[in-house]
Amino acid sequence: MIIRKDAVTNTYVEYSDLLTFLLNSGQVSYSAISGVMFSKLLTISIGSYFETELKEIVEGAFNKKNTNRIVIEFSKKNGFERKFHTWFSWEKTNANSFFSMFGNQFAEAAKSFVIANKIEIPIKNFMEIGRERNRLVHENILIAPFEKTLDEVFDQYLSARIFVDSLPYLFNEIE
Repeated sequence: MIIRKDAVTNTYVEYSDLLTFLLNSGQVSYSAISGVMFSKLLTISIGSYFETELKEIVEGAFNKKNTNRIVIEFSKKNGFERKFHTWFSWEKTNANSFFSMFGNQFAEAAKSFVIANKIEIPIKNFMEIGRERNRLVHENILIAPFEKTLDEVFDQYLSARIFVDSLPYLFNEIE
């Protein structure tokens, strides 16, 4: 049994339980249809969840290192609000464009950290979640094809989580 640690895990467990219930009730077709939709919804939910987390992490790091309220408010309006989609080059499998937003020194140190700590795969999974989230939203979730199972989406989330969890350390340790 999975320990319910966050909203994504809770949602995954609830969807899994519903699919199991449908299968155990002999509702194979409904289980298949629901499985595809639950996988899509979980992908969109994870993308949204990560967006909120990253905005909080970056804003927190920025506020910690800056005390000028005018600069902080300016950055909120011009960097945090409705700009998340521009932080990453979603077609890529790395976070280099994100790292470079904080200057060359930070980007180089972050890239070294990624290699040293073997975070390439978690970043690749993070980027794929973001890319798939965008695709599902903009290509009409109801008809957009989707190949991943619910378990595969959740496994990808657990991997991507490693990247997201490393960001506070990066912002605290790299100057």
